[in-house]
Amino acid sequence: MKKLMILGAALACVSFNAQAHYNPADYYIKQHQNQYAQSVLGPYLGLDYAYSSYKFKKVDDGAGNRVDALKGVSNGFEVSGGLKFHDLLSGEISYQQSFKARKDVAGIKTEQKMSVIGFDLIANTPRESNFEFLGSLGVGYYKLDYMFNDGEEYKGHSGRIGVRLGLGGQYYMTDHIAVRAMARYNHIKMKGDKKGWKDFGAAKRTIDLTIGTRIYF
Repeated sequence: MKKLMILGAALACVSFNAQAHYNPADYYIKQHQNQYAQSVLGPYLGLDYAYSSYKFKKVDDGAGNRVDALKGVSNGFEVSGGLKFHDLLSGEISYQQSFKARKDVAGIKTEQKMSVIGFDLIANTPRESNFEFLGSLGVGYYKLDYMFNDGEEYKGHSGRIGVRLGLGGQYYMTDHIAVRAMARYNHIKMKGDKKGWKDFGAAKRTIDLTIGTRIYF
């Protein structure tokens, strides 16, 4: 009888100790971590609204004044395709196009639009919920088309390869649809036009703010 009582007490202690170490919250998080980690790998497509701010060199207006000849902001869109090849890493290619931005400078009409082809490596924080922070590093080819009309219309363009850095976040509405917002700094040092106004179209940098969706397959 004594042996049975001792054995029963030992089993009760083991059972109590196991229950003390069991945490339902830990179990829930682990289960969902596995669910999230398994659901995001693969190709994806994206579409974003893009708001861009430009830092152009000022130009000589012919009267000895340095003026901002081109509009400093524009709206546009960006389409992208990528591959999430690791829980924390993705590769992405994108095409960004701004709409025409117009400005009137002392009676001289100017116009510009920017297009960008970008290649980025995107890192994300471990996905323990529906939200993750993002960081990106990449390169892009930047093409600026511009026009000015001072009685006679002149059109030209400039092109440059630049480096880009981005920060943002992404919220998964489902396992296959996410909303993404990013801020991106583009260092381009684009040279200006030499046939028209000196330094016309010379861009030092641009900053993009984008928001849109990603669809994972």
